[in-house]
Amino acid sequence: MAPRHRARRRRSTRPIAAGLVVALLAVSGVAAYALSRDPSADRTAARESEPTTTPCTNTLQVVTATSFAPVLAELAPTLAAAGDDCVSLQVDVRDGRTAPQLVAETSAHLWIPDDGSWTETARDLDLAEEGGGAGTVIATSPLYMVAGKAAAKKIADAGGTWEALAKLAANDVTLVVREPNGSGDGLIGLGSVAEAVWVKDGMNPSAAALADAHSTAETVAEHALPSNENEVGVVPEYVLLRLLENPNREIAAGVRNA
Repeated sequence: MAPRHRARRRRSTRPIAAGLVVALLAVSGVAAYALSRDPSADRTAARESEPTTTPCTNTLQVVTATSFAPVLAELAPTLAAAGDDCVSLQVDVRDGRTAPQLVAETSAHLWIPDDGSWTETARDLDLAEEGGGAGTVIATSPLYMVAGKAAAKKIADAGGTWEALAKLAANDVTLVVREPNGSGDGLIGLGSVAEAVWVKDGMNPSAAALADAHSTAETVAEHALPSNENEVGVVPEYVLLRLLENPNREIAAGVRNA
C-alpha cells in the first residue's frame, strides 16, 4: 500500500502574476504556493540597475525543497531564453519547518515545498489566493515500506499493511524515517503509520501508536533505507526509482546518510 503526500491550502490576499507561475507549473512538481509580492516591481528595478547586456531582467525568486531543486535547475535555461517572456529563476533551497522563515527573509515570489502540510507552519506568510497556480498540487510521490528480510517476514505475517507496521513498530521492528521536522517524507511517513490506526481504532489509539513509533524510530538526515534485517524504512517512490537505476549497494547506503 502506498499512501500519498497530502496538501492543504491556505488563503491570503493577492495573487502573483499568473503567467510566471503557469510557466513553472506546466512541467514541474510537488505543491506550489505563490506569495502576494508582485514581481513587476523587481523587473523595473532590475532594468534600471543591470547592464543592457543582461539576457533576462524578469526575476522570479523561488524557495523550494531539496527534492525539487533539480527540476528547477533543468527548467531554468529554457525559461531564461524565452525572449520577452523570459524568467530568470533565483532559487534558494530549504526543507521542512525552516522553509517559511527563508521565504519571508528572501521575500520570495514562489514557494515549492515537498508537502503542502508545511503551510500550517507558515501562518505569518502572505500567501496568494487560490488561482493562478497558488496552492496547486503539481506532483505526488507514493511512500513505500522498504524492509529488511526479517522485518519483511514479520510484516507479511501480520497482514502486510500499514496497520501491521504500526503494531510492530513499537517493539518488533525498527522503523526508519527521514527527520520529520525537515522533510515531507518523514512527516507523512510517520503520519501514515498513525493514520492506519486512526482509520481502524480512532483518534486516541492513533495518538498512542504515533508516540510509540516516534519514540522507537530511528530518524536519519536523508532517505530512510534499512541498514539491517530488522529495520523498515519509509521511502518515497522517486528515491526507489533512482536507486533502481544505480543498484550498487555502497551508493545506495550513501543515500541514507544517517
